[in-house]
Amino acid sequence: MKRIGLLLGTVALATVTLFNGASAATVLFKDTFKSFKLGKRWDAPAFLSTNNVFHTYLGAPNVILAKTANGLRMTSAEANYQTTGIATVDAFSLTTGHVGIEFQTGDFIDSSLTLPQGTTDKNIDGVIALELLNPTTGDYFVAELFGADYGTDTQFGVSSSLAPGTWYTGKTGWQYDESYQIVFDSTASATVVKFEDSLGHVLFRHKLPAGLGYLGQFYIVLPQWMGTPGSSYVNDVFVHQVEAVQD
Repeated sequence: MKRIGLLLGTVALATVTLFNGASAATVLFKDTFKSFKLGKRWDAPAFLSTNNVFHTYLGAPNVILAKTANGLRMTSAEANYQTTGIATVDAFSLTTGHVGIEFQTGDFIDSSLTLPQGTTDKNIDGVIALELLNPTTGDYFVAELFGADYGTDTQFGVSSSLAPGTWYTGKTGWQYDESYQIVFDSTASATVVKFEDSLGHVLFRHKLPAGLGYLGQFYIVLPQWMGTPGSSYVNDVFVHQVEAVQD
């Protein structure tokens, strides 16, 4: 497994430019999860219950939400149409620049981990998403890693309030126990959503016909969720870095 290290201010294993004009960039938010405490930079705000793309919101990840040597571990158990997740305490606005997340998919559950009764330890459905949400207007951009057919059909999808309920999806072949990143790269008039592997290969790309300025003040949200697996399943990821940068 290779760490990507492509976002601003990290040591890169592969060189990929995520934004233009880096020398003039302003970092609005950056978290490499050297420490973590719910309520400090991230929380489980009530607005996620009423502004939720992924059905019934249960709160923060309910099995593990903790700093580890491999980043912030988010492990959640969800049943049909349930979601967990966290959001930044602060809201941000930018017109040109990017918002990105670097993470590692899990392929195991610790043998010592106590799971809720009846839970199956398999990463499926909405393993992790990056959502930018304005809870006042309800406007959002969201991009997600999805494991259809009980995790055997690995896909990626993008949706937004520009066309509510419409998902742009594609088969990407993403793997478990690998590092990836999701980036919203914005100009004044459009946002390119990219899903990239640890070598900088673009596995999925979609262009939204509005820049991030369309959202106004948005929060960065990291949801995990289930569709209709028929019982409770676990999603497990390690988040290495999240950042928002204004060009």
